[in-house]
Amino acid sequence: MAWNNYEIAPRDGTPILIKDQGSFGPFSNSVRYQLYDPDDAEVIGETGYWCYCDELLNDAAPEGPSVPFQWIPDPSAETTE
Repeated sequence: MAWNNYEIAPRDGTPILIKDQGSFGPFSNSVRYQLYDPDDAEVIGETGYWCYCDELLNDAAPEGPSVPFQWIPDPSAETTE
């Protein structure tokens, strides 16, 4: 599976895996795009922001992941019908 460019990442709340780098080497994290309320988006000038799916990681890094990033679909987020 090839890594995708940041520009085409889904911005609908779908979890994706991004390449990340830590003190122990490279790894991946699950992130999603969180939409602002329409009124807030108008004031802020953006539709939303990237955040980690893991709430503890969000607490440790409230600024979210660094952008741009490379991503692949998060297989743990896929559903079967």
